[in-house]
Amino acid sequence: MAHFQECLRTGEKPITDGRSNLHVVQTLFAMHQSASTGEIVKVSDISLDGDYNLNPHPVHSADDATILQ
Repeated sequence: MAHFQECLRTGEKPITDGRSNLHVVQTLFAMHQSASTGEIVKVSDISLDGDYNLNPHPVHSADDATILQ
């Protein structure tokens, strides 16, 4: 954050930019969508205005055998 603030002050280009960060977010959404559906999801299929359900799956304890059924 300090680096970014310095870039704002000096006009220097940040180490990472918004476009690169957007690609990371799209990649994470594609991974989540693929894990949720079991389907292959291309990063290019993830739109900026899509309605994505990012609710985490329930967390089970290590001794919960019901998830194996």
